[in-house]
Amino acid sequence: MSDLLQTDFQGFVEKNNGHELSIGPSRKDWNHDKINNDILKETYLRDGVAVLKNVFNYDQIKQYNKIVKSERASCEDGKNEYGFGDRIGQLHQKYPDLLKMADNKNIINFLKWAFDDAPIVFGSLNFERGTQQGVHKDGIFFWPEPHYSMAGVWVALEDINEDSGPLFYIPGSHKWPFYFSEDVISLDPELEKVRINAVNASPEERALCTSKVGSLWGNVLRAQEKKMNGERVTFNLKAGDVVIWHPLLAHGGSPVNNPKLSRKSVVFHFISKNTKLYTHEQFMLYRNSDLKSLSHQELNLNKFGDLEYMQYGYYVTYPLSGQKVYTL
Repeated sequence: MSDLLQTDFQGFVEKNNGHELSIGPSRKDWNHDKINNDILKETYLRDGVAVLKNVFNYDQIKQYNKIVKSERASCEDGKNEYGFGDRIGQLHQKYPDLLKMADNKNIINFLKWAFDDAPIVFGSLNFERGTQQGVHKDGIFFWPEPHYSMAGVWVALEDINEDSGPLFYIPGSHKWPFYFSEDVISLDPELEKVRINAVNASPEERALCTSKVGSLWGNVLRAQEKKMNGERVTFNLKAGDVVIWHPLLAHGGSPVNNPKLSRKSVVFHFISKNTKLYTHEQFMLYRNSDLKSLSHQELNLNKFGDLEYMQYGYYVTYPLSGQKVYTL
């Protein structure tokens, strides 16, 4: 791979117009549905995010936190010097009662409107501290077709202090021109050759190539943020508030100004029942036009009441050493 330290990412986004993608279903009367609060729908369409206030009460949050606290006490979760552990993924599969936070009529009804389809859970992440994650878009990590048929549903499990590393988002960024991997790969012809060969290479080689293309994509997004004069806005959230964001919304974690503060929260990722879901590796190693010829992820559904959810492995992620997978 060539040295990209001097690459003109800003020049790339100035010259490359990207792709215009729809932000929701194309059904003629879709925007006129009366399932949810019209102001929330308008905000979601305009800004790419909707905030539902006071969705969960103190007792619901207390019970959820009790389960997560118990699990953290029994597993290695990469605790920092202040005793806060890292994220835990798919914990709802070990403790299905956690899905009570996802199986909420206000959330489900909103997603039915956003997807124009029945929503299902395909993943969850439990947080104890701020991630300080850089700006990104969820859609590139699990590419959905239709590309609007996914959403992050983030629940505050305590009052979120502004110094604990709150979520930030860039309003309207879900409507920015979108770049597929074949767009950004043009910045590095050598990497393009590697990518062509990587699809038939070892898992390690595919992972390395995926990471390199992903880094390019992230650099382009940051350059696009400058071009579009994107404004990073933080959420002022209380325990029980819920944030729902579009899969193409640029967002991340703000700096943690006070590492002694926790930021207890959970995000459930939803897709629609008829979504074709592709992996991060598939998105990065193949042209968008070729994805449809690939096998998408199987739903492998289970049920919690009326809510359906996909099944993956339960894992804990570590800041430096990857992730540890646990058997359910």
